[in-house]
Amino acid sequence: MTEVATKTGIPNSTLSEIVNGKHKNLSIQKALLICDAVGCSLDYLIDGEYENHNSDETLKLITEKYTLLNDKHKIVIEGHVDYLLQLQESETN
Repeated sequence: MTEVATKTGIPNSTLSEIVNGKHKNLSIQKALLICDAVGCSLDYLIDGEYENHNSDETLKLITEKYTLLNDKHKIVIEGHVDYLLQLQESETN
């Protein structure tokens, strides 16, 4: 857990609370940092299972959910997508 704490900047005590289900409000930013540090998807982090969706089905599902968001939350999602694209770009270079 110390290695994950070092990679993410999340204190060991917080990581312990997350692992033990005692941390109730895990932000998407922290979840993404943990995923990156341990090399797993957000799906896997949340429920321990990976659902292999067909790309068209996934795109349709994401689009449907996105349209339900208010403008404020759409901006948040766009920020997360930008962050992930930057992260992906830095990993490939």
